[in-house]
Amino acid sequence: MSEKQRRGRNSKQRGAAAERSLAKLLSEKFNLPVKRVARSGALKFFAGEMVGQSDNYRGDLQLECGKKKIRIEVKTRVKLPEYIVGRDDKNRGRAGRIDNFGYILSLPEFIALLTKGDLPDKTRIETVSTKKCKEMFKWFAQDDSDIVATKETRKHKWFFVVKDNIIDKIGGKYKC
Repeated sequence: MSEKQRRGRNSKQRGAAAERSLAKLLSEKFNLPVKRVARSGALKFFAGEMVGQSDNYRGDLQLECGKKKIRIEVKTRVKLPEYIVGRDDKNRGRAGRIDNFGYILSLPEFIALLTKGDLPDKTRIETVSTKKCKEMFKWFAQDDSDIVATKETRKHKWFFVVKDNIIDKIGGKYKC
């Protein structure tokens, strides 16, 4: 096996482990209706041919909030961008804002949003320019996800980037 093949296999295994870990955390600890997507987006290109099935194959996890299925893309990196992890230290765990796009939430903030509909306090949020977020936008575009859940490899602290339209739906009509 070549070095390139080995790296690809290891990356795929780390990604699958992160998906399992987050699904277990959300379902067992917080009792949320979340499930892993079969083949994690690998079938999305063929799903368009199966009428009404395309959403079932996008993203890594699906979270059911009322009748709405929310797609979550899971990403792990050795080092996350500073606008995600740096704001946690500066703002003592409070939410961050990506200008005209969405929010960066810690796990407790994300759970409060899902279970109680608690919206982040907009007056206490530091805003990040979208110019800094190119890599994160690629993560969203990969499977047209609603939420990106991310953490650093070998660390247990999850961060969630949630689009504005999803924040509005979860915080209002669709509480999980």
